Amino acid sequence: MGCGLGNKTTIYVPTLQRELSMNSLAVYKDFKENSHQYVYKDIIGHGRFGRVLLGESPETHHQVAIKILPKQDLPLEKLMMEVDILSEVDHPNIVKYMKHYESKKYLYIVMEYCPGGDLFQRIGRQNKFSEAEAATMMEEVLRAINHCHHLGIIHRDLKPENIMYSTDNTLKIIDFGLSIKENTQTSEQIVGTAYYIAPEIIREEKFTKAGDIWSLGVILHILLTGYVPIGGNTFEQIKEEIRAYNGLVFDYEKWEGVSSDAKDLVRKMLNADHKRRITATEALKHPWFTSNKILNNTFNTKVIEALSNYSQFSKLKKDILNVLVKNMNDKELKEFQDTFLQLDKNKTGMIAYNDLEENLDKIENKTTVKELEELARRVNYQGETFINYSTFMAALVATRQFLTEEKIDSLYKILDVERRVDIVPKVSGANKVYSDEQTVGTVINSDEKLTFDEFKELLLEMK
Repeated sequence: MGCGLGNKTTIYVPTLQRELSMNSLAVYKDFKENSHQYVYKDIIGHGRFGRVLLGESPETHHQVAIKILPKQDLPLEKLMMEVDILSEVDHPNIVKYMKHYESKKYLYIVMEYCPGGDLFQRIGRQNKFSEAEAATMMEEVLRAINHCHHLGIIHRDLKPENIMYSTDNTLKIIDFGLSIKENTQTSEQIVGTAYYIAPEIIREEKFTKAGDIWSLGVILHILLTGYVPIGGNTFEQIKEEIRAYNGLVFDYEKWEGVSSDAKDLVRKMLNADHKRRITATEALKHPWFTSNKILNNTFNTKVIEALSNYSQFSKLKKDILNVLVKNMNDKELKEFQDTFLQLDKNKTGMIAYNDLEENLDKIENKTTVKELEELARRVNYQGETFINYSTFMAALVATRQFLTEEKIDSLYKILDVERRVDIVPKVSGANKVYSDEQTVGTVINSDEKLTFDEFKELLLEMK
């Protein structure tokens, strides 16, 4: 059962949403008039509801992906659901959300640019992957989806085209346009992309987290064999195949040389009964991953110290560091990302204080469990006892030599261009004093504007 993605024959993969006809000239004209911070470089995507352009800041040359959604086609409230979800997720294997803004006709969502292309293109070139390669790739996307599911978010459109490669070949899940919160009542009957839609969606129009696992199971099947598990060349044919599906059958020719562990995981991800299908948390504990990929067991001994220092920074300083992290690429953050993933024992994309506790025996540190719990509360804005990805990155970035004059100059320009003004800084004599309530843009763009030297001094105090 299935069609080989690596064959010379073109595979028809129908989508269930209509392509919107957006007039290119109208889009580019609106972009030029309303995207003063960015200049147009290229068109990099065209999906169900809009287009994705490559934009570049003329001041910093920082490149971003900008999704442009027409407001006349869907209520703004519905379009903003994608922004809300992107604002909530925070994981090294999920595309970074930067900001959003509106024009009269369009909603603009500014995100991290992933220059490495998508997984579909990689599959087209390679067709089939080794188990070690497939395990590395699947662990990354499962971690991202486990993070989403931990937050009660269902992606609903997982497919190779929605998995991108960043600067260091890290995989990133994109396109949360169809995503919903768990137990949300939706008006859609069926959404997704044909080959990746779970049986319960076809049979019962039921959307659960298990539907995402099915989609990833299909992707894993493709990575290991070069074939989709369910065939058909039209949507109606594919629907009938999915509706009749009753479990995976391993064709010897396609699965020759694939380990029993790999087959076991695929079978559990493609269980026809969504209630018995393996969860993301369970899948990440599967023996297939431990036999193919293990994270480097290195613990950065300055993590506790870095988090402790970060917890004492003002909100302004924390905000500046978070903007810096958003504008750094994965190559620059790689070492810290590895440390984060190692500490994230539950693979939810959040480090709990007891995750830190487990590593104290590797260093000479007198910190108590109670102190770690309190530290996590101070680091987290909401006072919770966990530390999210961006916060962890910001804390570690502040301890190292990233803050070169060139990097600080680039960050200063980014904040200056954004022009976010809320309140005027307090002035005490000749020196500026900043309150915790002030935002990043405030001190850069107010009447009492920080000079570059003052901004540099403020940042270097964090070291």
